[in-house]
Amino acid sequence: MRVIQSDDIAGTHRDRMVGDGSAHAMCYLAAEDNAGFSFSTLEISGDSTGYPLHYMHHVEANLILEGAGEIHNLETDERWPAEPGTLYVVGPADRHEILLTGPVKVVSLFNPPIQGNEHHQDFGGYPPSGPIPNGWGPAGGSPTSRRMFVKQRNEILVVSISGGHAEARRYLTKADDVGFTISDLTAKSSETPHHLWYKHHVEANFIVSGTVEVTDSTSGQSWALSPGSLYLVGPKDRHHVTSSTGVHILSIFNPPLVGGETHDADGSYPPTGDLPSGWSD
Repeated sequence: MRVIQSDDIAGTHRDRMVGDGSAHAMCYLAAEDNAGFSFSTLEISGDSTGYPLHYMHHVEANLILEGAGEIHNLETDERWPAEPGTLYVVGPADRHEILLTGPVKVVSLFNPPIQGNEHHQDFGGYPPSGPIPNGWGPAGGSPTSRRMFVKQRNEILVVSISGGHAEARRYLTKADDVGFTISDLTAKSSETPHHLWYKHHVEANFIVSGTVEVTDSTSGQSWALSPGSLYLVGPKDRHHVTSSTGVHILSIFNPPLVGGETHDADGSYPPTGDLPSGWSD
């Protein structure tokens, strides 16, 4: 189990200004963390600039936490309304821009994962960092390439988990071919520990609001986590969680979930694919 706080990133190569210099990115998980995706937060104090973006070498998923406005596909001129809870996914064929009224806060995930210190190149994307998920290439697009899509919060499958103690919105599932699941979890306050053991998955958990105490069930070590903290667990990490406040967490799973899974008696989900290398028992 690993815990990463924003203070651990501040001042390192994973803490950088991007785009036209108005956006602050902090990369919590990068390629070297071997989760199979990277995870960053992006904050803009004012409005977004409409800076043209084109991730020719990656698939990127973005969940808007703050800000409202529009997402614009520059290839097709399609436009979608954007607000907190909107998810958009882009790939090598998708030149696009976001135009949001600030303050703006977004979480961005890349597959293949980035190194964490990249700056946008002239074309509005990052250098190659690994193989693109199947179906998303090539950069110029093809009739069969996967294309940009948008999901709104009210369209997302909601699954009741932990005996009705929590609800999870499964934004991305295995069918989306992105390589990970984004599960938007809200849990009620409870001093009763919820025992979890993801035997078949790697899971990253980013605290959006509320507080949670996470305990390694083997070592007994505990962490009191607040917004801006992330913890990463895998098949060797039995753990339990409590929250006296209730909590909003973004949980990222690799391999991706089918969508409707609920915990079994061990606090696990059924296998849904291959684990990232190095995480097997």
